[in-house]
Amino acid sequence: MSDDQIKLLIESMTDGLDKSDPKAVKIVNELATETLKFRDKLHDENGFVLTVGDVRVALDALDIMVKTSIMPIGLSDEQKALVQILFDKLTLFQ
Repeated sequence: MSDDQIKLLIESMTDGLDKSDPKAVKIVNELATETLKFRDKLHDENGFVLTVGDVRVALDALDIMVKTSIMPIGLSDEQKALVQILFDKLTLFQ
C-alpha cells in the first residue's frame, strides 16, 4: 500500500469534514502520518504488509470507537493496533 493510497483513503473517509478548517486538515494529516508510520513499522519488524482493506476496516472501527469508546470485535491484531493508535491520536485533539 503506497503513501498516496493511504492518504487518499483517509481523505475519502473524511469527506464530511470542513477542509477549510485548519484543525480538520491537521487531524486528517496526522491520521495519515500515523497510519504510514504504523505500516512501515509492521513491515520492518515482521514483514507484515498492511493492505487497503486493513486500513478501511480500521477506519470503520475507529468511527465506532469514537462514538462508543468500545473497540469493535472481529479485528485482526494489526487492525486493532491501528485503531488504538488513531484513537489515541484523535483524543489529543479534543
